[in-house]
Amino acid sequence: DANIAERIAKIPGVRSVDCNLSDYTSIPTGEGDKGTEIATIVLGWRPDSFMFKGFKFVTGRNYKEGERGVALLGIRQADILKKKGGDKLTVDGESLTVIGIYEGPTGIENGFVVLPLTELQRMKGAKGKVTGFSVILKDGDEKHARVAKKAIEDLQDEKGKSLRLAADLLANNGNGLPNYELASDIRVTKDSPPTFFAHASNDPVKSENSVLMYLALKRA
Repeated sequence: DANIAERIAKIPGVRSVDCNLSDYTSIPTGEGDKGTEIATIVLGWRPDSFMFKGFKFVTGRNYKEGERGVALLGIRQADILKKKGGDKLTVDGESLTVIGIYEGPTGIENGFVVLPLTELQRMKGAKGKVTGFSVILKDGDEKHARVAKKAIEDLQDEKGKSLRLAADLLANNGNGLPNYELASDIRVTKDSPPTFFAHASNDPVKSENSVLMYLALKRA
């Protein structure tokens, strides 16, 4: 439930909280969507999400609150899908217009397809739902991060049952940007060894991370 973000924001030491919805789907490439389908992670973010901080639009613009039928592409994903600003993009059977192509601070963001959060929620039949929360702390040292992480994981519903939240803790590194230096997919090269992925239901690492690495390995 996206409203849980309000409870997370009240935890001592939390500076800001953002919601995100992720989807794994195949998107056709090329003009008229007549090319090969590419497995892609699609993210739903609010237009004022702090995840956009540091993004530079090389073509077009960000979407506005309530805007529908639009999509953003990272420069790497635009190249993979062979799309440019103004092109149509088919996601889950819906035709969307690419209104912006951006360059993020690191490689991982440049492989995203980003839609308005409310639009992806509508398309997936998940109104008011999210797949996780990103959290920036006021103090990013390990001790404060562990305390905040435990407080988030200990949140319960009105019946005292654990909410089992999926939350990313992004330490404040001075400019408010997420730190992706250790992101696995950025380090993939043609010399990377054969890789086996396994995830448990209680794995603290989100499955989307492995999907990103899988896609990077496939491209390498």
